[in-house]
Amino acid sequence: MPCGGGPAAGRPPVTDPWHAFEVLSRMNAQPGGLPPGLALVEYLAAAARPLQRADALREWADEQARELGLTPQLRSLRQQVGHAAPAGPVDAYLVIRLLPREEAGAYELSSWRQYDPTGWHPVRGPVAQVTSETAERAVQTLVYQAAEEWDDARAIHIEFMLGPDDLNLPVHRWRLELDSEFPIPLYMDHPVVVRSLERSCTRRWHREWKHRWNLLDQQPERVKQLVVDGEEPDSPRSGDPNALLARLKADPQVVALVLTSPPGTTPEGTSEALTAWRAGIPVVAWDGRATRDPGFVQQLGQKQADASGNLARLREAVTQLRLDAHTIDSAEREHHLGQHVVLVWDDPTRPVEPQGRMTGPDEGVGGR
Repeated sequence: MPCGGGPAAGRPPVTDPWHAFEVLSRMNAQPGGLPPGLALVEYLAAAARPLQRADALREWADEQARELGLTPQLRSLRQQVGHAAPAGPVDAYLVIRLLPREEAGAYELSSWRQYDPTGWHPVRGPVAQVTSETAERAVQTLVYQAAEEWDDARAIHIEFMLGPDDLNLPVHRWRLELDSEFPIPLYMDHPVVVRSLERSCTRRWHREWKHRWNLLDQQPERVKQLVVDGEEPDSPRSGDPNALLARLKADPQVVALVLTSPPGTTPEGTSEALTAWRAGIPVVAWDGRATRDPGFVQQLGQKQADASGNLARLREAVTQLRLDAHTIDSAEREHHLGQHVVLVWDDPTRPVEPQGRMTGPDEGVGGR
Protein backbone atom coordinates (compact mmCIF):
# COMPACT_ATOMS: atom_id res chain seq x y z
CA MET A 1 0.00 0.00 0.00
CA PRO A 2 1.42 3.42 -0.90
CA CYS A 3 2.62 5.50 2.03
CA GLY A 4 -0.21 7.66 3.33
CA GLY A 5 -2.87 5.56 1.63
CA GLY A 6 -4.62 4.35 4.82
CA PRO A 7 -8.23 5.02 5.73
CA ALA A 8 -7.36 8.31 7.43
CA ALA A 9 -5.58 9.69 4.40
CA GLY A 10 -6.72 13.14 3.40
CA ARG A 11 -8.54 13.84 6.66
CA PRO A 12 -7.59 17.10 8.41
CA PRO A 13 -6.10 16.73 11.90
CA VAL A 14 -8.61 16.86 14.74
CA THR A 15 -8.63 20.06 16.76
CA ASP A 16 -10.20 19.03 20.08
CA PRO A 17 -11.88 16.05 21.81
CA TRP A 18 -15.31 16.89 20.42
CA HIS A 19 -13.92 17.04 16.88
CA ALA A 20 -12.23 13.68 17.47
CA PHE A 21 -15.50 12.21 18.73
CA GLU A 22 -17.35 13.46 15.63
CA VAL A 23 -14.74 11.95 13.33
CA LEU A 24 -14.65 8.60 15.14
CA SER A 25 -18.44 8.40 15.35
CA ARG A 26 -18.53 8.19 11.55
CA MET A 27 -16.25 5.13 11.57
CA ASN A 28 -17.46 1.55 11.80
CA ALA A 29 -16.59 -0.73 14.69
CA GLN A 30 -14.96 -4.12 14.31
CA PRO A 31 -17.51 -6.98 14.56
CA GLY A 32 -18.39 -7.36 18.23
CA GLY A 33 -16.19 -4.42 19.15
CA LEU A 34 -16.87 -1.02 20.65
CA PRO A 35 -17.68 1.89 18.33
CA PRO A 36 -14.55 4.05 18.06
CA GLY A 37 -16.37 7.09 19.46
CA LEU A 38 -17.46 5.17 22.53
CA ALA A 39 -13.92 3.92 23.11
CA LEU A 40 -12.67 7.51 22.88
CA VAL A 41 -15.08 8.58 25.63
CA GLU A 42 -13.61 5.91 27.90
CA TYR A 43 -10.10 7.23 27.25
CA LEU A 44 -11.28 10.78 27.95
CA ALA A 45 -12.91 9.68 31.21
CA ALA A 46 -9.63 8.19 32.42
CA ALA A 47 -7.96 11.60 32.10
CA ALA A 48 -10.90 13.84 33.03
CA ARG A 49 -10.83 16.18 36.01
CA PRO A 50 -12.64 16.88 38.23
CA LEU A 51 -13.69 13.34 39.06
CA GLN A 52 -17.37 14.28 38.70
CA ARG A 53 -16.71 14.89 35.00
CA ALA A 54 -15.07 11.48 34.69
CA ASP A 55 -18.05 9.85 36.38
CA ALA A 56 -20.47 11.64 34.04
CA LEU A 57 -18.55 10.44 30.99
CA ARG A 58 -18.51 6.87 32.27
CA GLU A 59 -22.23 6.97 33.06
CA TRP A 60 -22.89 8.03 29.46
CA ALA A 61 -20.60 5.31 28.14
CA ASP A 62 -22.30 2.70 30.35
CA GLU A 63 -25.71 3.67 29.00
CA GLN A 64 -24.53 3.44 25.39
CA ALA A 65 -22.86 0.09 26.00
CA ARG A 66 -26.00 -1.32 27.63
CA GLU A 67 -28.13 -0.29 24.65
CA LEU A 68 -25.66 -1.91 22.26
CA GLY A 69 -25.18 -5.05 24.34
CA LEU A 70 -21.46 -4.28 24.69
CA THR A 71 -21.11 -3.90 28.46
CA PRO A 72 -18.43 -6.65 28.79
CA GLN A 73 -16.32 -5.04 26.07
CA LEU A 74 -16.59 -1.62 27.71
CA ARG A 75 -15.62 -3.00 31.12
CA SER A 76 -12.63 -4.76 29.60
CA LEU A 77 -11.45 -1.51 28.03
CA ARG A 78 -12.10 0.42 31.26
CA GLN A 79 -9.78 -1.84 33.19
CA GLN A 80 -7.04 -1.32 30.60
CA VAL A 81 -7.29 2.42 30.03
CA GLY A 82 -5.22 4.52 32.37
CA HIS A 83 -5.59 2.12 35.27
CA ALA A 84 -3.12 -0.46 36.44
CA ALA A 85 -4.65 -3.78 37.34
CA PRO A 86 -5.57 -3.82 41.03
CA ALA A 87 -2.86 -5.16 43.31
CA GLY A 88 -5.33 -7.72 44.61
CA PRO A 89 -8.99 -8.64 44.49
CA VAL A 90 -11.55 -5.88 45.09
CA ASP A 91 -15.01 -5.99 46.60
CA ALA A 92 -18.10 -6.49 44.46
CA TYR A 93 -21.62 -5.30 45.26
CA LEU A 94 -25.07 -6.60 44.44
CA VAL A 95 -27.75 -4.03 45.32
CA ILE A 96 -31.31 -5.38 45.40
CA ARG A 97 -34.29 -3.04 45.61
CA LEU A 98 -37.75 -4.22 46.64
CA LEU A 99 -40.47 -1.75 45.67
CA PRO A 100 -43.82 -2.56 47.29
CA ARG A 101 -46.80 -2.77 44.97
CA GLU A 102 -50.43 -2.12 45.76
CA GLU A 103 -51.22 -5.78 46.30
CA ALA A 104 -50.14 -6.97 49.75
CA GLY A 105 -46.93 -8.98 49.64
CA ALA A 106 -46.13 -8.04 46.03
CA TYR A 107 -42.90 -6.31 45.00
CA GLU A 108 -41.01 -5.06 41.98
CA LEU A 109 -37.48 -6.39 42.29
CA SER A 110 -34.63 -4.46 40.65
CA SER A 111 -30.92 -5.08 40.99
CA TRP A 112 -27.59 -3.41 40.25
CA ARG A 113 -24.23 -5.14 39.92
CA GLN A 114 -20.92 -3.45 40.65
CA TYR A 115 -17.45 -4.92 40.21
CA ASP A 116 -15.22 -2.18 38.89
CA PRO A 117 -11.89 -1.11 40.42
CA THR A 118 -12.08 2.29 38.71
CA GLY A 119 -15.07 3.60 40.65
CA TRP A 120 -18.77 3.21 41.34
CA HIS A 121 -20.44 2.33 38.03
CA PRO A 122 -23.33 -0.05 38.83
CA VAL A 123 -25.00 -1.89 35.97
CA ARG A 124 -28.74 -2.38 36.24
CA GLY A 125 -30.21 -5.83 35.78
CA PRO A 126 -33.68 -6.86 34.61
CA VAL A 127 -36.79 -6.01 36.62
CA ALA A 128 -38.92 -8.85 38.02
CA GLN A 129 -42.28 -9.03 39.74
CA VAL A 130 -42.11 -11.12 42.92
CA THR A 131 -44.11 -11.88 46.04
CA SER A 132 -43.15 -12.50 49.64
CA GLU A 133 -43.03 -16.20 48.78
CA THR A 134 -40.98 -15.95 45.57
CA ALA A 135 -38.55 -13.13 46.42
CA GLU A 136 -36.12 -15.41 48.25
CA ARG A 137 -35.64 -17.66 45.22
CA ALA A 138 -35.31 -14.65 42.89
CA VAL A 139 -32.55 -13.28 45.14
CA GLN A 140 -30.83 -16.67 45.14
CA THR A 141 -30.69 -16.53 41.33
CA LEU A 142 -29.12 -13.06 41.39
CA VAL A 143 -26.56 -14.09 44.00
CA TYR A 144 -25.61 -17.22 42.06
CA GLN A 145 -25.09 -15.19 38.89
CA ALA A 146 -22.89 -12.72 40.75
CA ALA A 147 -20.86 -15.47 42.42
CA GLU A 148 -20.22 -17.21 39.12
CA GLU A 149 -19.24 -14.02 37.31
CA TRP A 150 -17.14 -12.56 40.13
CA ASP A 151 -15.26 -15.62 41.28
CA ASP A 152 -12.13 -13.51 41.80
CA ALA A 153 -13.81 -10.82 43.98
CA ARG A 154 -12.50 -10.33 47.51
CA ALA A 155 -16.07 -10.28 48.83
CA ILE A 156 -19.53 -9.93 47.33
CA HIS A 157 -21.61 -7.55 49.44
CA ILE A 158 -25.38 -7.93 49.26
CA GLU A 159 -27.30 -4.71 49.96
CA PHE A 160 -31.09 -4.60 50.18
CA MET A 161 -32.76 -1.26 49.51
CA LEU A 162 -36.04 -1.42 51.43
CA GLY A 163 -39.00 0.88 52.04
CA PRO A 164 -40.20 2.01 55.49
CA ASP A 165 -42.60 -0.88 56.05
CA ASP A 166 -40.08 -3.53 55.01
CA LEU A 167 -36.95 -2.49 56.91
CA ASN A 168 -37.29 -5.41 59.32
CA LEU A 169 -37.68 -8.07 56.64
CA PRO A 170 -35.18 -10.77 57.66
CA VAL A 171 -33.42 -10.58 54.30
CA HIS A 172 -30.08 -11.53 55.87
CA ARG A 173 -31.67 -14.88 56.76
CA TRP A 174 -33.00 -15.57 53.29
CA ARG A 175 -31.40 -18.74 52.08
CA LEU A 176 -29.18 -20.13 49.38
CA GLU A 177 -29.06 -23.76 48.20
CA LEU A 178 -32.85 -23.81 48.44
CA ASP A 179 -33.17 -27.09 46.56
CA SER A 180 -30.68 -28.92 48.73
CA GLU A 181 -31.30 -30.83 51.92
CA PHE A 182 -29.44 -28.20 53.91
CA PRO A 183 -30.10 -24.61 52.76
CA ILE A 184 -27.81 -21.98 54.26
CA PRO A 185 -28.56 -18.37 55.26
CA LEU A 186 -27.41 -15.67 52.87
CA TYR A 187 -25.11 -14.15 55.49
CA MET A 188 -23.14 -17.41 55.68
CA ASP A 189 -21.56 -16.61 52.31
CA HIS A 190 -21.89 -12.83 52.00
CA PRO A 191 -21.99 -9.66 54.11
CA VAL A 192 -25.62 -8.46 54.09
CA VAL A 193 -26.80 -4.94 54.97
CA VAL A 194 -29.89 -2.80 54.46
CA ARG A 195 -30.19 0.59 52.77
CA SER A 196 -33.05 3.07 53.13
CA LEU A 197 -35.18 3.47 50.02
CA GLU A 198 -37.00 6.36 51.68
CA ARG A 199 -33.80 8.33 52.17
CA SER A 200 -32.48 7.61 48.69
CA CYS A 201 -35.68 9.17 47.30
CA THR A 202 -35.61 12.27 49.55
CA ARG A 203 -32.93 14.61 48.24
CA ARG A 204 -33.37 17.24 50.96
CA TRP A 205 -31.91 14.80 53.50
CA HIS A 206 -28.76 14.09 51.52
CA ARG A 207 -26.53 16.99 52.58
CA GLU A 208 -26.18 15.94 56.24
CA TRP A 209 -26.04 12.29 55.22
CA LYS A 210 -23.03 12.97 52.99
CA HIS A 211 -21.30 15.08 55.67
CA ARG A 212 -21.60 12.38 58.32
CA TRP A 213 -20.54 9.63 55.95
CA ASN A 214 -17.46 11.59 54.92
CA LEU A 215 -16.48 11.91 58.57
CA LEU A 216 -16.91 8.16 59.10
CA ASP A 217 -14.92 7.40 55.97
CA GLN A 218 -12.12 9.93 56.44
CA GLN A 219 -11.81 10.29 60.23
CA PRO A 220 -13.31 7.19 61.88
CA GLU A 221 -11.50 7.92 65.13
CA ARG A 222 -13.66 11.03 65.63
CA VAL A 223 -17.11 9.54 65.15
CA LYS A 224 -19.65 8.48 67.78
CA GLN A 225 -22.54 6.11 68.31
CA LEU A 226 -25.70 6.86 70.27
CA VAL A 227 -28.01 4.28 71.83
CA VAL A 228 -31.67 5.20 72.31
CA ASP A 229 -32.58 4.26 75.90
CA GLY A 230 -28.98 3.25 76.49
CA GLU A 231 -27.24 2.78 79.83
CA GLU A 232 -25.27 6.01 79.59
CA PRO A 233 -26.85 8.85 81.61
CA ASP A 234 -26.93 11.15 78.58
CA SER A 235 -28.43 8.57 76.21
CA PRO A 236 -31.41 9.91 74.25
CA ARG A 237 -34.79 8.68 75.46
CA SER A 238 -37.43 6.99 73.33
CA GLY A 239 -40.87 8.44 72.73
CA ASP A 240 -39.85 11.97 71.68
CA PRO A 241 -38.72 12.05 68.03
CA ASN A 242 -38.13 15.82 68.01
CA ALA A 243 -35.86 15.60 71.05
CA LEU A 244 -33.92 12.79 69.39
CA LEU A 245 -33.62 14.80 66.16
CA ALA A 246 -32.37 17.84 68.08
CA ARG A 247 -29.80 15.71 69.88
CA LEU A 248 -28.50 14.23 66.63
CA LYS A 249 -28.37 17.55 64.80
CA ALA A 250 -26.47 19.11 67.70
CA ASP A 251 -23.59 16.65 67.28
CA PRO A 252 -22.29 16.17 63.72
CA GLN A 253 -19.85 13.51 64.97
CA VAL A 254 -22.68 11.03 65.60
CA VAL A 255 -22.80 8.63 62.66
CA ALA A 256 -24.44 5.56 64.21
CA LEU A 257 -27.68 5.01 66.12
CA VAL A 258 -29.01 1.92 67.91
CA LEU A 259 -32.81 1.79 67.95
CA THR A 260 -35.03 0.55 70.77
CA SER A 261 -37.11 -1.70 68.50
CA PRO A 262 -37.56 -2.63 64.84
CA PRO A 263 -38.77 -0.01 62.35
CA GLY A 264 -41.70 -1.04 60.22
CA THR A 265 -43.11 -3.23 62.99
CA THR A 266 -43.21 -0.93 66.04
CA PRO A 267 -44.16 2.78 66.25
CA GLU A 268 -41.05 3.61 68.30
CA GLY A 269 -38.64 1.92 65.92
CA THR A 270 -40.36 3.47 62.91
CA SER A 271 -40.13 7.01 64.28
CA GLU A 272 -36.53 6.53 65.42
CA ALA A 273 -35.49 5.29 61.97
CA LEU A 274 -37.21 8.22 60.27
CA THR A 275 -35.41 10.57 62.66
CA ALA A 276 -32.10 8.93 61.75
CA TRP A 277 -32.74 9.48 58.03
CA ARG A 278 -33.65 13.14 58.61
CA ALA A 279 -30.50 13.70 60.65
CA GLY A 280 -28.28 12.03 58.05
CA ILE A 281 -27.19 9.07 60.21
CA PRO A 282 -25.62 6.55 57.81
CA VAL A 283 -25.31 3.58 60.20
CA VAL A 284 -28.32 2.26 62.12
CA ALA A 285 -28.69 -1.03 64.00
CA TRP A 286 -31.49 -2.79 65.82
CA ASP A 287 -32.61 -6.11 67.23
CA GLY A 288 -35.15 -7.57 64.81
CA ARG A 289 -37.24 -9.01 67.62
CA ALA A 290 -40.09 -7.06 69.21
CA THR A 291 -37.89 -5.64 71.98
CA ARG A 292 -34.16 -5.13 72.18
CA ASP A 293 -32.24 -7.81 74.02
CA PRO A 294 -30.59 -6.36 77.17
CA GLY A 295 -27.22 -7.60 75.92
CA PHE A 296 -27.60 -6.24 72.38
CA VAL A 297 -25.42 -3.15 72.79
CA GLN A 298 -22.76 -4.96 74.81
CA GLN A 299 -22.43 -7.85 72.35
CA LEU A 300 -22.38 -5.53 69.36
CA GLY A 301 -19.76 -3.39 71.07
CA GLN A 302 -17.59 -6.40 71.85
CA LYS A 303 -17.59 -7.56 68.25
CA GLN A 304 -16.82 -4.02 67.16
CA ALA A 305 -13.84 -3.94 69.54
CA ASP A 306 -12.64 -7.25 68.12
CA ALA A 307 -12.79 -5.69 64.63
CA SER A 308 -10.31 -2.92 65.58
CA GLY A 309 -12.66 -0.90 67.75
CA ASN A 310 -13.90 1.75 65.34
CA LEU A 311 -17.33 2.20 63.82
CA ALA A 312 -15.93 1.90 60.32
CA ARG A 313 -15.56 -1.84 61.02
CA LEU A 314 -19.09 -2.34 62.33
CA ARG A 315 -20.18 -4.04 59.11
CA GLU A 316 -17.51 -6.69 59.58
CA ALA A 317 -18.44 -7.00 63.27
CA VAL A 318 -22.08 -7.73 62.42
CA THR A 319 -21.04 -10.33 59.84
CA GLN A 320 -18.92 -12.08 62.46
CA LEU A 321 -21.73 -11.92 65.03
CA ARG A 322 -24.06 -13.62 62.56
CA LEU A 323 -21.53 -16.36 61.89
CA ASP A 324 -21.06 -16.86 65.63
CA ALA A 325 -24.70 -17.92 65.87
CA HIS A 326 -23.79 -21.10 64.01
CA THR A 327 -21.03 -22.08 66.39
CA ILE A 328 -23.46 -22.92 69.21
CA ASP A 329 -25.91 -25.76 69.69
CA SER A 330 -28.72 -25.66 67.14
CA ALA A 331 -31.33 -25.71 69.91
CA GLU A 332 -29.99 -22.38 71.22
CA ARG A 333 -29.22 -20.80 67.87
CA GLU A 334 -32.55 -19.03 67.41
CA HIS A 335 -31.94 -17.07 70.61
CA HIS A 336 -28.48 -15.87 69.52
CA LEU A 337 -28.28 -12.16 68.72
CA GLY A 338 -26.50 -12.91 65.46
CA GLN A 339 -29.73 -14.31 64.05
CA HIS A 340 -31.60 -11.07 64.67
CA VAL A 341 -29.23 -8.10 64.32
CA VAL A 342 -30.13 -5.82 61.41
CA LEU A 343 -27.64 -3.26 60.11
CA VAL A 344 -28.28 -0.29 57.87
CA TRP A 345 -24.98 0.61 56.19
CA ASP A 346 -25.97 3.43 53.88
CA ASP A 347 -23.17 4.92 51.76
CA PRO A 348 -24.35 8.05 49.89
CA THR A 349 -21.40 7.87 47.50
CA ARG A 350 -22.82 4.66 45.99
CA PRO A 351 -26.26 5.57 44.62
CA VAL A 352 -28.11 3.34 42.21
CA GLU A 353 -30.97 5.71 41.36
CA PRO A 354 -30.66 9.09 43.08
CA GLN A 355 -34.34 9.84 42.44
CA GLY A 356 -35.73 6.33 42.67
CA ARG A 357 -39.39 5.55 43.21
CA MET A 358 -40.92 4.57 46.53
CA THR A 359 -43.59 2.30 45.03
CA GLY A 360 -44.00 -0.01 42.09
CA PRO A 361 -46.15 0.60 39.01
CA ASP A 362 -49.39 -0.41 40.74
CA GLU A 363 -49.18 2.83 42.69
CA GLY A 364 -49.76 4.87 39.57
CA VAL A 365 -46.16 5.27 38.48
CA GLY A 366 -45.35 3.99 35.03
CA GLY A 367 -43.14 0.93 34.97
CA ARG A 368 -39.87 0.75 33.11
